[in-house]
Amino acid sequence: GFLDSHVHFPQANSALDFASSSFSRLISPSSDAGTSVLASARAFASAARDLDDRDRALAQRIAYGTVQRVRTIDHGIDQLGRRPVRKLDPPVRAALRTAGYQLAWTDLPAHAVAHDAVELVRAAGYERATAFTNAVARRLSEGFRGLVASLPDGPLKESYPDWVFEV
Repeated sequence: GFLDSHVHFPQANSALDFASSSFSRLISPSSDAGTSVLASARAFASAARDLDDRDRALAQRIAYGTVQRVRTIDHGIDQLGRRPVRKLDPPVRAALRTAGYQLAWTDLPAHAVAHDAVELVRAAGYERATAFTNAVARRLSEGFRGLVASLPDGPLKESYPDWVFEV
């Protein structure tokens, strides 16, 4: 697969710098599930400028994958998180969306993904939400892949609008 035992993971400081920069773009007041691909691409290009090629490829996969799969990820957070995505603070929502993508569509270690989600929320100044973020990330790590696999083929599983399926 894409991620195997010899894949280089970003150094903590370069990954944190990238994550912090990208994260601030994801939680800006004007961004949500409908963030334009062009705006996301610009934010990514700016944030990933200083990463090496391997780190940039992994970061790009996570950033674009999260945007591409947001409908499915939000469904998983709603089901396993016990709180509707729309009611989450923007930093918590963005961190859990990113974690959801990583847990269902990469082979990154679940404990590292949960830790990163918590640290992003903490860095955004939402210390009060770190325990919740950790709990939901852990629930996602235990059940999100199975939830996605159990979804019937169609728009929710593939994360596209219902009208596309109906055409």
